[in-house]
Amino acid sequence: MKCALVLSSDSEMFIHVRDALVEAGAASAADTVQILDEGYLFNLFGNLGSAFDYDLNEPITEWRGEGEPPDIASASVCYVECRSETVFIRWVEFLAGKLPAPVWVLDSDDVLWDACNIDPLELRL
Repeated sequence: MKCALVLSSDSEMFIHVRDALVEAGAASAADTVQILDEGYLFNLFGNLGSAFDYDLNEPITEWRGEGEPPDIASASVCYVECRSETVFIRWVEFLAGKLPAPVWVLDSDDVLWDACNIDPLELRL
C-alpha cells in the first residue's frame, strides 16, 4: 500500500480533518476516515499513539517548503493510505485549507513537504 504521514501543529488535527472530510462526503468510523475519488480510496487514520514516534524522530532527508523546516517531533500525526499521488495531493491540499495550523507531509523517502507545494512527480507514497 502506498502511504505517507500527514502532520500538523494543530493538537486537534484528527478532529478537524475528520469533520472536513465527512462534510466533503467521506465515511467515518472510530479513528478512520475514507473517501473514494476517481476510483481510489483516500484512507486516513488518526490517534496513532506512539506507533509512529520513530518516524518523527528520524531526521528528514529533505525539506520541500519555504524557510526553515518545522520541528515535527511533537506534531499531531495522521497516517494516510492512497494508491494515487494525484488523489492524495488533492485531499491533502483540501485539508491544509481547512486546518487552523500548517500541514505537512512526510513521504516514504523521509522528505518533508509543505502540504500546499507537493510535486506529484517527486512525492513517494
